[in-house]
Amino acid sequence: MVLTDYILLVGIGFVVGIVAGFIGIGGNVILIPIVLYYLKLSGIPETVLTHITYGSMLLVTFVTAISTTIRMHIQKMILWKLVPWLVLGSILSTQGLGSILKSIQGSFLQLAFATFIFILGVRWFFARNQKDPENPRFIKPFSLVITGIVIGAISLLTGLGGGIILIPLLAGYYHISTLYLAGTSGAVLIFTALSAVVSYLWSGWGHPDLPKGALGYLLPHLSFIIAIGTIPGAQIGAKLNKQYGKQWFRLVFAIIQIGMSSWMFWNLKEDILGWLGLE
Repeated sequence: MVLTDYILLVGIGFVVGIVAGFIGIGGNVILIPIVLYYLKLSGIPETVLTHITYGSMLLVTFVTAISTTIRMHIQKMILWKLVPWLVLGSILSTQGLGSILKSIQGSFLQLAFATFIFILGVRWFFARNQKDPENPRFIKPFSLVITGIVIGAISLLTGLGGGIILIPLLAGYYHISTLYLAGTSGAVLIFTALSAVVSYLWSGWGHPDLPKGALGYLLPHLSFIIAIGTIPGAQIGAKLNKQYGKQWFRLVFAIIQIGMSSWMFWNLKEDILGWLGLE
């Protein structure tokens, strides 16, 4: 890795950190397509390319979420009473599903990621001017644990921290105000991402195609180079979140999801045509 690579990755991390802090997601919606392309050019074998990308970027999510949560806690924008139940569910699913990672084809994981964020992006775009509910629903712990299980499974299989689905659920189903969405999501991401990282570490341990410096399906040096940028960026993004209205919040969220998913669909076009028998 040359000096220009370091500068580029830190710069990308900084921009992604701003977006992550503003929206309340780990930033992997942007990072995963970019890092997949970068690692492919670097010669990482296709057999481990997607898994290493997901695992390494979940490690970035973990570090970035800590930075975001500190800022949001100071600004009193986290509903801490929801966090333990969501975390419990997410840990149950990320640890329970970790053993199947080796058997899942990388291109399938990428397609699941792209499809998922495209659907959510379209939904969020049309809901950008929707008014916040006046009162939140009565929330039962059992319901939050089930939500956490879903979040954890999605996090493991898409490489996302889970905020990309948790935020719409908190807003649409639980009627949580936009003010608390990013902060509460960020707090949950700390534990969800860490649990998923552990699963990627153990499931990839000893794989014959791992590149030099890999620990399981993780490239720690890559994660921490990017995190150098995401940490200060997340602080700026969290501050911006408090200054701008929910319409901007939702519009940015939607545009990022639709744009990144479209790029990934394009990169997967040969695989998709093959699955459909149209090659």
